[in-house]
Amino acid sequence: MGIVIGVLLAVLVGVGAAVAWQLSRYPGGWAYAFGAAFAPDRRRLAAARRTAGHLRRGAKRELTGAQAEVRGAEARYRYEVELAARRVEQLRSPGRGPLLVRLGVLALHQHAVVVGAEELPLAGMTVRVERVDRRHYLHFALPGGRVHRQTFEQGLHSEEEVRRFGNRVVNAVAEENALLKRRHQLVAAAEAELKRVEQRSAAQRSACDRLAELTERQGVDQRPAAAAKALDDARARWQNLTGRSPS
Repeated sequence: MGIVIGVLLAVLVGVGAAVAWQLSRYPGGWAYAFGAAFAPDRRRLAAARRTAGHLRRGAKRELTGAQAEVRGAEARYRYEVELAARRVEQLRSPGRGPLLVRLGVLALHQHAVVVGAEELPLAGMTVRVERVDRRHYLHFALPGGRVHRQTFEQGLHSEEEVRRFGNRVVNAVAEENALLKRRHQLVAAAEAELKRVEQRSAAQRSACDRLAELTERQGVDQRPAAAAKALDDARARWQNLTGRSPS
């Protein structure tokens, strides 16, 4: 029984909403909204609404699509330029690079040995391992003459660990020195690619041209204005007929 009552209530609510909607669309009273005598007047008003709404929504949909195409082309262009520019910057100033291995306070990165807040660039570095009594030392000599010495207590790090780390640094230095010989060419190639990407704006220009053409075409299209006037006239006729202005 409760289910039946619930269904009946839902039907009544739905019918009530439909009636309220019809009365709001065709104001003036029950006869004007539902009566057969005024059906032609309702059809004329409904047709005017459909035509004006169809043209308005179609123009808006076209314009929104063209604007989205322009935004997408501009976003892709900016992304490609930023990507190429980042590649140039990474080659010019690669920073310390990713972490390769650690030993105590030392961290070997792709382009530098890091000791706390200090960075020792690998380019041109020479590495020497030394053992004195129960201590092991790693000496990092930089091209400008500066030398950094790191001490390792044997109880904390074995000689094998220290030498293995030193060998990793030597190998990383060799790779860095080889990269430096090619870096000028790599930077030049990346800069040339950046210029090509910056000039590759055909898709962006085409999207802007299509938006401009659409805007111009919509500007001279008389149909939406004519449909809007026809709707205003239909509303005016309804108001003259009922004394109420429809939306």
